[in-house]
Amino acid sequence: MRIDTVQKNGFYILKVRDNVGPDTDLSKLKFLVEEIIEKGGYDIAVGFLPKSYLSSNSIAVLISCVRLLKENGGTLSVVGLAKNMVQILRVLNVQANIISTYDTEELFLEAVSKKKSVK
Repeated sequence: MRIDTVQKNGFYILKVRDNVGPDTDLSKLKFLVEEIIEKGGYDIAVGFLPKSYLSSNSIAVLISCVRLLKENGGTLSVVGLAKNMVQILRVLNVQANIISTYDTEELFLEAVSKKKSVK
């Protein structure tokens, strides 16, 4: 799985360059999150391609990443998921309560910048 790490305005964006499907192993994503935490990064967005499908295993990896980040005062957001996948996260009570979702990287950056300036 190809994942690019980009740093913008002090925040990290992990761009998944392959479509994620039911059999996709996202363990590399967790490893990258751990590396970013070690570097002092705590606000991370994961960008998916619009045709990606998050299986229960993929969602479990994302929640595991959320826990790691929360332990360090950080957050995990998801960017670029198709509307039907956002709906699934909402139905599972994951969206908004555990993982924030944004349509674009720009919306993510705007939202986390506002949160940081309020603190």
